[in-house]
Amino acid sequence: MRSTAYALEPSRGERLARHLTTSYLIGLVAVPLAALLWYGIGDGLTSMRAALGSPVARSALWLTLWTSALVAVRLCDVCPDGTSALVTRGLLNLTHRKSHEHAEPLEPGRSYEVRVPLDVMAYSLPAGHRLRLAVSPTYWPWAWPSPEPVRLTLFSGRVELPERSPRSEDADLPKFGAPEQSARLEVESVAGSPQGRSLRRHLASGLVEQVFDWDLGGAQRFVDIDLQSSDTSRTVYSIHEGDPLSAEVRFHAASGMARGDWSMRSEVTSAMTSDLEAFHVTTMLEVYERSARIFARTWTHRFPRDLV
Repeated sequence: MRSTAYALEPSRGERLARHLTTSYLIGLVAVPLAALLWYGIGDGLTSMRAALGSPVARSALWLTLWTSALVAVRLCDVCPDGTSALVTRGLLNLTHRKSHEHAEPLEPGRSYEVRVPLDVMAYSLPAGHRLRLAVSPTYWPWAWPSPEPVRLTLFSGRVELPERSPRSEDADLPKFGAPEQSARLEVESVAGSPQGRSLRRHLASGLVEQVFDWDLGGAQRFVDIDLQSSDTSRTVYSIHEGDPLSAEVRFHAASGMARGDWSMRSEVTSAMTSDLEAFHVTTMLEVYERSARIFARTWTHRFPRDLV
């Protein structure tokens, strides 16, 4: 195993000292897209490369405005036809550049050398493909945005890949066997559940919402014990373009069981918002037996931002 460093080259002739202004990323959609900075690495690999381990991105950044900021880095595999696949990514709160235990405010107008560890990867890069690094100062909804719009300038950088060279014993590696599992329960589907992801844009207000309807199986009956079970879960991530303090997450989940004329269900509703000083989280739990609510409780918490 060895680590290979690749220098970052501006894609399509972009200047290296390119400004990064705040964008709000939702899935593969950025608002605005101009806030993304893409860097290509090389003109295409001449042979297949295998990477196994934790890559590291190193960059020289200059902060213009605020005392706290984050940087999001995505490493992508770019095919010869221009399509791209996400390989790994990493986030760094720049106030944690030295230590996660002792955060330090940033100084506007000062440059910093930062090290951004990326998630562990195991990936083969075919010959003719290129690596691409995407850098941005936000990555919503993966990371909560900084309290004020951030302006960064990226001067230089490189990415260090833990490469694994081919070995003669690779040809003798056994194939994965069939997974072991218990016998399947006999289940009858009673009703489906909403599922999928959707993106809503309000053109007049600038509000962008991403809705996750998690597929939890809907309502189903376990035949052997004559028990009906149901689960639903929805999360909505919303933000107004240009206003990081408008970020909000709303969550609702319901889980129920029924047999004969007896039924029960529990519901959880939660929301998270923020201001300049703190995060605010409110959660409500309700429990019902048949149609009567038998328990309810609400929790409200305030967490200092502490340079987040």
